[in-house]
Amino acid sequence: MFTPEGGSIDFSLENLSVENGVITDKVTIRDTGIGISPEFLPHIFEAFSQEDATRTNSYEGTGLGMSITKQLLELMGGDISVESELGKGSCYTIILKLNIATEEQIKDWKKMQVSIERDISLSGKRILLVEDHPLNAEIAKRVLEAKGILVDHAENGQVGVDMFSKSLTGYYDAILMDIRMPVMDGIEATKMFRNLSRRDARMIPIIAMTANALSDDVNLTRDAGMDAHLSKPIETDVLYSTLSDLLKVNRDIQRKKILVVDDIALNRAIIRDSLESDYDVIEAVNGKEAWELIQTSRGLDAVITDIQMPEMDGIELTRKIRSDGKYNHLVIIADTQYGNHQQEDKLIDLGADDFVYKPSSPKVIGIRVRNALRR
Repeated sequence: MFTPEGGSIDFSLENLSVENGVITDKVTIRDTGIGISPEFLPHIFEAFSQEDATRTNSYEGTGLGMSITKQLLELMGGDISVESELGKGSCYTIILKLNIATEEQIKDWKKMQVSIERDISLSGKRILLVEDHPLNAEIAKRVLEAKGILVDHAENGQVGVDMFSKSLTGYYDAILMDIRMPVMDGIEATKMFRNLSRRDARMIPIIAMTANALSDDVNLTRDAGMDAHLSKPIETDVLYSTLSDLLKVNRDIQRKKILVVDDIALNRAIIRDSLESDYDVIEAVNGKEAWELIQTSRGLDAVITDIQMPEMDGIELTRKIRSDGKYNHLVIIADTQYGNHQQEDKLIDLGADDFVYKPSSPKVIGIRVRNALRR
């Protein structure tokens, strides 16, 4: 972060020795950044020490990072040193000693990984990732996509709020929020999310991702309305388990996801209120929008569709779903007027699984959906 645009950061790793079950490596990190003044260099590993703020005011911090790094390395039997020239860059040399894992440790680790894979099922969930640093965003995205999670990226808090505001209710399952960002930081963005006049904005899990791990920092994110606090660098297992806990999903107990399609908001609200205590509900305002969601949202289990809608009606939507083998698993329930037998026959021929009739009670809607999903 201290290397300006157009600069470079080089990383090299050299093995020095392997003996008595210990690997000794030398890591060299060289940059063409702003450099460190000769006056400050002898104090760089002192706790709470920071370079002249007039040179580094764009890079706020606590002054603990280098001190903690050196202490950790020394506890592991290693060391770190720095050479730097003001205005030209710095070179960090790290001596790292690592114990070679035993066969038993490797076996235990593999068992743990199998357990994690078995217990945590996040595939098909959609996350809004709000992170300004391109590399951090790319790493987080790859970690999430490794679990089958769908990721939308926003480069700052304002963009994140705008993306969420334009999305359909229930479109996102959780938000991963960096704290320090330009335009709008994570604290302010979280407050804006929680104050939006839509139900999912108050309920969606928001998880802080930050290098600030002090108790005051955690309290600040909690007070803003965040549900959890993860310290950078993010541990993948902690990230997965945190998402799993907040989304209440696992392999054995996973809420079904239902897409409700209707051009009238009141009709969508009636069905949503009937189902959302037992299912995850997302919405579309016509067949065209629903078809786009079906193609981009993994984990859908059922579609409840109105018939008469602009742009694409329910009959055409049903035809499209059943003409693509990828969606054979989707249950289709037509929401239609009672007594139109010709329309019912046509929908059955196209592959509809059941019907609910307008107006219908919440209890009837719940029973119809439950029975259809059991088939």
